Amino acid sequence: GMRLVDLMAEFSGVGSGDGEQGSDGSMSISDLKKGLKKICAPSPQLQAMVKRKAEAAAEKKKLDEAREAEEKRLNDQLKVLEDSGTARIMRSIHDIMREKGKTLGQVFNEIDKTGDGVIERSELKGGLEMLTAASDVSKFAVQRELEKKAAMNAELEKQENIRKEFFEKMEKAKEEGVTAV
Repeated sequence: GMRLVDLMAEFSGVGSGDGEQGSDGSMSISDLKKGLKKICAPSPQLQAMVKRKAEAAAEKKKLDEAREAEEKRLNDQLKVLEDSGTARIMRSIHDIMREKGKTLGQVFNEIDKTGDGVIERSELKGGLEMLTAASDVSKFAVQRELEKKAAMNAELEKQENIRKEFFEKMEKAKEEGVTAV
């Protein structure tokens, strides 16, 4: 460590040979402030590290702001799609593609009849008709659902008939004066 005498000498400029004020061993407030600043100043390595951290923080802030701006732009676009009904249609198309086990690329290639990489209006119309045509799987599922509903309706009708028959018998027994069953 440094001795207090050496520290005071350094602050007052004693032995510096520059003939500055305070070479007689006295120290002014100005000398004290300069000396304290000098010994408390961060090292060049620490200054470089602080600078790098500040630059990294500024870069992160810049990236965060850019990400937030992009997120806002995408949310605004999504709102337009939602408000126009386009998003609902796109979700329906996605569900149909998934049901048919097709990727977007496969569907695009099927719709692009000319193979030029561009879908014309007529190709799009035909492609959407092709895409939305019921598959065998969906036809089967619809048929099964209709059969289930028909069976449920038949069961409900059967139970209703049993109930009606019971009440008719109860009414007849009441008319005949039967008090206990």
